Amino acid sequence: MGETARDVSETVATDGGATVDDLADQLGKHPATIYRAISDLGEILELDQGDVSFRARKYREELRALVESAEYAIESYADRMQHIMGLADHVAGSSPFQEWLAKNGADLEFDENGDPRRMRIDTILSRLKADSFENVATIASEALEKWSKSGNDPTVLRGVELTWKTPGGGTETGFVGAVADR
Repeated sequence: MGETARDVSETVATDGGATVDDLADQLGKHPATIYRAISDLGEILELDQGDVSFRARKYREELRALVESAEYAIESYADRMQHIMGLADHVAGSSPFQEWLAKNGADLEFDENGDPRRMRIDTILSRLKADSFENVATIASEALEKWSKSGNDPTVLRGVELTWKTPGGGTETGFVGAVADR
């Protein structure tokens, strides 16, 4: 099925019928192109003195359901993209430390008093500077720098437990300050 035939069948399915001239106007095609598309669709569509409709209601119902499903998927995709763009705007307008958390896939947990307690980074980090993975000491130092630039006391973050993934597939834990000082 060609693009014009598909557009014609979708339009007739969603509008319940149309004339050749209306279809030509709606789709920006010449009426001769619409007639060819109807001919390509064979027994699916019926043409009666310029009026186009489906031969069987079942065809129309099935196609309408497909079109509505596709429209729903497109709307859902657009909603998700808008949500992601909203998150990106939120991160762009947040503190340097919030940006650092987002950039590094880090999560900071707080205790019942609202003080940071534990930070988890889901990225593979290495203690070795010559390794191909990012260096955990560099990442911890950046965290302290961004925390401070966000107006927070760096001594608070230095005592937070940091957990990260290792190149060997395990995890390691240390305090942010101790890891940064290595």
